[in-house]
Amino acid sequence: NAEYMGEAFKRLNADEKLSLSEGLTLVENWLYGEGDGAPIDDYKTKLEELQMLLVRNTSRHFMDIKKEKFMNEMLEYREFAKSKITAIQEFIDGQENITKKKKKKKKKK
Repeated sequence: NAEYMGEAFKRLNADEKLSLSEGLTLVENWLYGEGDGAPIDDYKTKLEELQMLLVRNTSRHFMDIKKEKFMNEMLEYREFAKSKITAIQEFIDGQENITKKKKKKKKKK
């Protein structure tokens, strides 16, 4: 039943969990009952029903996961960009210090 979905199942709200559990139970009962020996087209229909049930109850969460993954990737990129900016700023500061030291030496001469 639906509890075996693991981590994904935990993201569902109570109504989604109930709907998914009931739908999976109905399909399972059909498979071992009326579905035993049914024509292949009946199996295809049940598969489509199950797919629609999953889409109805989980699509919102897949979008959340995609958003979360995208945000994590953007945060990683931001940190990477910050490290490059810091390195460039340090290089500029170093070059400015070298230039200042050269100017001071010229003034002393």
